[in-house]
Amino acid sequence: MNWLSIRKTAKLHEKRRQKAAHFARVLHKAVRDCKAKDELDAIQREALFEDQLADDETQSHVTFSLIRRANQLSVRTPSRDDETLWRESPLNANVRYLNANGISVLTESIRVEQQKRRDERSAHLEATGKIVVLLTGLAGTVIGIIAMLKK
Repeated sequence: MNWLSIRKTAKLHEKRRQKAAHFARVLHKAVRDCKAKDELDAIQREALFEDQLADDETQSHVTFSLIRRANQLSVRTPSRDDETLWRESPLNANVRYLNANGISVLTESIRVEQQKRRDERSAHLEATGKIVVLLTGLAGTVIGIIAMLKK
């Protein structure tokens, strides 16, 4: 994931933390005001739903970011039928996200491809550097020979 994606993930986590703090304050106030058990349960259910919604949004972002990066690098993404790498959204049965194992597998595949590309670039730059050194030496030799012949 690039830094923008990491930044957005951090913002989503912060938003989730703020919602949790909000519901903790609301629940604390309801308990302090001696609200009925049904009202307390409703607040807890709403807090749980909001937490699941925030988790869904974060998982969606992480999954989308990794798949987009894998596609940019032409890395094969895990099959959506593989239950060990994917999980269903608790809020929407039609939506699947990479689970922790799937994130790990895809991240490792992306890192391997990126390392391979860096190694290829490095080898290319090394070969180019050797050619430049060789041509510089050859040019110096030619200039030296011309200077000697003019004297």
